[in-house]
Amino acid sequence: MTLKLKYSAFLLAAVLSACGGSPTTGPLAGLPGNTYAIQEGTTNLTSAEALALLNAQGALGYRYIGDVGFSSETPPFKSYYIRTISGTYSYELLNLPTSETNLVAQANAEGARGYQFVGQYAQGTLYRKNSAAAATTFIYQTLPSQATADKTTAYFLAQANAQGLNGFRNAAEFNLGGTLFYLYEKAASSNAIY
Repeated sequence: MTLKLKYSAFLLAAVLSACGGSPTTGPLAGLPGNTYAIQEGTTNLTSAEALALLNAQGALGYRYIGDVGFSSETPPFKSYYIRTISGTYSYELLNLPTSETNLVAQANAEGARGYQFVGQYAQGTLYRKNSAAAATTFIYQTLPSQATADKTTAYFLAQANAQGLNGFRNAAEFNLGGTLFYLYEKAASSNAIY
């Protein structure tokens, strides 16, 4: 059990580092009550089961980070959560959009209600709302991605930096209906520049 916990803690530290922080450094530094939880994974659950699990953890103040696989455990996938602020989270899991237009419409409708895009999963598109920032709304837009063979760092950085100057951050890259594009997100009332 100790080995598994150390391994899980190591992976969690790697995830947090990739996101720019840890309990003692980065954007999480000094926040009270930084705690982590590893729960049953959402991977093999139905949409209703996954949403119930996410909302149960969210009601306890845990924010879903993602799923990580452990080859020596059954089931192999576990979900990571972090609690860094006071407040709770609620989640909505919607059908996967079939086109860029549908995704932007879905994301903007959710964003107007204070739900932030989290990602696309086997069960659908996941959105999260933070009760401590209930008045925050989000705006989404897309820009073309290059074809895989033509992708360059310079193209992506130029696009991401131009969007960042307008307060939009890159949320994800998609291929829907044969169209490659990036989804950009902005907190509507924020003056942040990325």
